[in-house]
Amino acid sequence: MDSKKLKLLIAEGEGLTVEFKEKYTAKIDRDIVAFANTKGGSILLGVADDGTIVGQKLNNRMKSEIHNLARNCEPPITVSRIMQIGKVAVIEVPAGEEKPYSCSSGYFRR
Repeated sequence: MDSKKLKLLIAEGEGLTVEFKEKYTAKIDRDIVAFANTKGGSILLGVADDGTIVGQKLNNRMKSEIHNLARNCEPPITVSRIMQIGKVAVIEVPAGEEKPYSCSSGYFRR
C-alpha cells in the first residue's frame, strides 16, 4: 500500500474491508479476528470515524504487541503487514484459511 491508496481508502470511508481507529488499544484483536473471519482488510490507526487523520506513530513495541495479539487468537492469525504511511499506521489482515477465528473476547465477523 502507498500513500495514494491510503488516501483513497480514507476518502471511501469504513466498510467491509476497512476499519478506522483513532488510536491503538489492545482491543484491536477483535478487528483482526473479524477481518480474518471474512475477506481480510486493513485497520487504519490514527484515523477518526469521520476520516480525519489524527495520527498514530508506529513503534517496535506496538508492532510486537499487535503480532502477539494475533498469535494468541485461536487458531493463530498471521498479520500480513504493519507499516507507517505518513501519520497513519496500517495493519493488513488477510482472510483466514482456518475459520472460525476467535480471540479472548470471543468470535467476531464483519
